[in-house]
Amino acid sequence: PGGPVPASRSGGVPPPPPQAPPLPVKYLGPLEEAPGATRWYLLAGERLVVASVGDEIDGRYRVDGVSPDQPLLLRFTYLPLAQAQTLAIGVPP
Repeated sequence: PGGPVPASRSGGVPPPPPQAPPLPVKYLGPLEEAPGATRWYLLAGERLVVASVGDEIDGRYRVDGVSPDQPLLLRFTYLPLAQAQTLAIGVPP
């Protein structure tokens, strides 16, 4: 009964929080149908996706659009973890 106390399996360090996987899409280009109404052409594997703000991709990602302070980043939310992610859609001039 007086022996050493076994260490926990994780060594006392909590596991890191879950992280969203890398975005499964590549950026191809924009289509501005009207001011403030942009659609983005994305490639998801071999499939072409044309998405607007609020659209979901494969039920796992939501397109959140670009923000005025970061117009070269397309924002997404990974829905299972509610984590924000960004995809570069241009290079600064």
